[in-house]
Amino acid sequence: MGNLLGATCKPERAIIAGEPETLRQRAHHCGRNGARLISCVGSPVEAGVRVFISYSTALDQIIALRLQTIAAVYGMTVYVPPANTRRYAAPQLAPEVLSELNQAEVVLAVITQQPTASALSEMNHAVQTGRLLIPIVSPGVPLEYYSQFQPYFVVNPADPSTTEQEIVQYLAGKQQAERGKTAIFALAIFAVALLLLGGSDSK
Repeated sequence: MGNLLGATCKPERAIIAGEPETLRQRAHHCGRNGARLISCVGSPVEAGVRVFISYSTALDQIIALRLQTIAAVYGMTVYVPPANTRRYAAPQLAPEVLSELNQAEVVLAVITQQPTASALSEMNHAVQTGRLLIPIVSPGVPLEYYSQFQPYFVVNPADPSTTEQEIVQYLAGKQQAERGKTAIFALAIFAVALLLLGGSDSK
């Protein structure tokens, strides 16, 4: 699969150091294909981290599935709930979803609009059980939809590097992120980039 990584990008150590190049520039430079985006952060690293990707509505599942593909290259085990779970009005989680949540070390939440009841339940369960929750929020989403899940990371289209630095600082102080920190950081940064591209496409 390494032969597919055709873009020439800065190595991951440069990204963590917080160089001024923005995520939007990196995302466009590396292309929209998830496989090519991988080369922007570096080679596959720490394997075995279990990640649960929550997403606000069924329309956002495509973002979650792209992140799942990227995470697989890093050796992470990633679960994305079925799209039909976003249609449940009741907050009770399906047994399969609950089981996957309980096995996950990290819950990455992609919030582009008002989260469904199931998405809220997934994030609440992550908080209640001490999972590492990383909410990535599109600009323009009303604060009341995610304010209870702190810290949250709102993408700033004008300067997305600020979001990047906030994520770096957050992960630096989290023991849960010690195993596979580089891969977790990379996945969160890819989520930011995908939300930026999605926002750009919608204009």
